[in-house]
Amino acid sequence: MRKQIYNCKYCNNLVKTTNIFCTSCNLKLWNRSCPTCNTEIYYSTVYTLQSAIKNNSNCSVCCLTKHNIELGKLLHEGKRIAPWKGYKHSNQTKNKLREKSKDPKINKMIGSSLPNLMIQKYGNLAEIKISDWKSNIANALSGKNNPMYGKPSPIGSGNGWQGWYKQWRFRSLLELSFVVNIMERFNFKWKSAESIDYRISYIDYDGKDRTYVADFIVEDTWLVEVKPIAFHNSTLVKIKKDAADNFCKSNGLIYKIIDPGTISTEKIIKLYKTGLIKFDIKYTNMFNTKYLKNEKS
Repeated sequence: MRKQIYNCKYCNNLVKTTNIFCTSCNLKLWNRSCPTCNTEIYYSTVYTLQSAIKNNSNCSVCCLTKHNIELGKLLHEGKRIAPWKGYKHSNQTKNKLREKSKDPKINKMIGSSLPNLMIQKYGNLAEIKISDWKSNIANALSGKNNPMYGKPSPIGSGNGWQGWYKQWRFRSLLELSFVVNIMERFNFKWKSAESIDYRISYIDYDGKDRTYVADFIVEDTWLVEVKPIAFHNSTLVKIKKDAADNFCKSNGLIYKIIDPGTISTEKIIKLYKTGLIKFDIKYTNMFNTKYLKNEKS
């Protein structure tokens, strides 16, 4: 049996359902703003609109975001097992995904960049949109929202030369110099301060919550940070120092910032050749180029 044809009560266009308005008119008539992100939401009937208002429903994007956050929390706490755990894509599926990623019709980033795509879409507003996007990401992942907040720096992070001296890991030649030229020379008792027991909370110049860990505990009395003297009066170092002073007062310690000077080339070569120093692979290559090559020549 053929469906009855109706006329839209708003624009008089033909409608194949019992709805009193056609789809285009529904989009004009039944809409509201998402209570979370203020995005416009359109409804097919007045009844779905009324239900959404009654339940204070969010848009689909906000609902999905909330779901993902809740799921992530449950997974992190071990209260749920990831539904995809133990499953892997077959080689056939992987190949399909690779081929699709190479298709310019599907992957809009091929031969382009985010700024270019934003300019095409928003024109003169692109620069403002990109700036807002970067700012939102920075705010979402800074301070306590950063996954690394309150955790020790991972191995390999930072710009200093890194490796092992005896059984201790150093993250810069300045730290190595402090241990070799001061701690061992004068037979001080020392240990690394990279522990949760010596983690210091502070607020940076942007008002963000941060954590800071100094370098050494000396004689169970001094909490020591090794830093080139040129940086001792920088804004960030002063902020950290104030927080560290308060921490030390509460924990019976004394905070010190020390510049131990640079370890000599002769000493570092000797320690390396005797096997007391083992650099990470990246810095082993740099060491061979900078020190051993010059020594041979």
